[in-house]
Amino acid sequence: MNYLISHVDLDGYGVNVLNALYSDVLNYDHIINTNYGFETDPNILELIKPDNDITIVDLSLPEPIYLEWSKTLKSLRIIDHHETSSYLEKYPGNVWSIDYCGTALFWINVVKSRLVSYNRRWSRKVDYFVALVDCYDRWVDSSEYWEDATRLNKVCVSMGPDKFIEHMVKKINTDWEI
Repeated sequence: MNYLISHVDLDGYGVNVLNALYSDVLNYDHIINTNYGFETDPNILELIKPDNDITIVDLSLPEPIYLEWSKTLKSLRIIDHHETSSYLEKYPGNVWSIDYCGTALFWINVVKSRLVSYNRRWSRKVDYFVALVDCYDRWVDSSEYWEDATRLNKVCVSMGPDKFIEHMVKKINTDWEI
């Protein structure tokens, strides 16, 4: 099975929006949103099996646990922007940078690259959505996007994850004016 695990905030749900928009090229079997400390959650630990591929976005995993899980899983890839994940630079296939939030790193390094390999285009609305999530999550309050980014976070919080994801996919695919 192919699992995508991300955080329970705007940045984590941004990953879900991208997956919903491009599930046909991403091919994740299950999407899980969780919080810090997930590496000790019995439900997550049940996934650490030799046949599973896991991609973790916007969550830090301690290096010893990364090494342990890497030995067991078919594949483990982490895409993160937190300082606690800086060790990932030593391990090929992972992405670590403080220059972008998790959603933006996932967009740049996974989704866009797959879309390009499939010769598919994307709407500039997706780039805008990712820019808003990045602005809010990294708290770039000097950005021209700050007001819209804070509004987007309020929508996320007020709607809850499932409705927010559905709402943003519809908005990006239809009537969002940018």
